[in-house]
Amino acid sequence: MPSHRKERIQSLLLQEIARILREEVKDPRVGIWVTVTRVKVTDDLRNAVAFWTVMGGDAGRRDEAQEGLRRSLGFIRGRVGQAVRMRFIPEVSFRYDQTFDAAVEVTRLIEQVAGERPGEDGVAGEDVEGDDAQ
Repeated sequence: MPSHRKERIQSLLLQEIARILREEVKDPRVGIWVTVTRVKVTDDLRNAVAFWTVMGGDAGRRDEAQEGLRRSLGFIRGRVGQAVRMRFIPEVSFRYDQTFDAAVEVTRLIEQVAGERPGEDGVAGEDVEGDDAQ
């Protein structure tokens, strides 16, 4: 069970990392495309994983954003250290958040199954027109 302190630190790091990415990182691969979705901190508060996603979601943009984050990591950690008052600044790493991709896939599968369900006439996904004229 996460402690109240750990939850506060995760929330603070989420806000600060998101602000740094939005306002201070000049790399165009990161800028407006990357959204930090959550931050998880280890129990000893020494490591933090920032989960992120990218607008547009295509693999090319995701790979570019990941490279931009990798190249900006030292800058981001330094800025977090200046903004957050802690005895030890967590070692920050980034991990792509697949939650949104999974949700899109589930929605697609639901829509696919819904399209295959038989209608009132017993025919899957087809509307029968002109049945009134007998």
